[in-house]
Amino acid sequence: MDADDNFLIELTLTDNVTRIITNNIGDLQNAELKFPGLSIVPRKNY
Repeated sequence: MDADDNFLIELTLTDNVTRIITNNIGDLQNAELKFPGLSIVPRKNY
């Protein structure tokens, strides 16, 4: 995950979000830290 993507995880944890919908799947799914209950979902699924 790029340092520029950290804000997404910070917002997710702050607001108790369970899903991030993004086109940036690779960076977010390969992050060092894993958060149970947080799903990274491709935008094309919505």
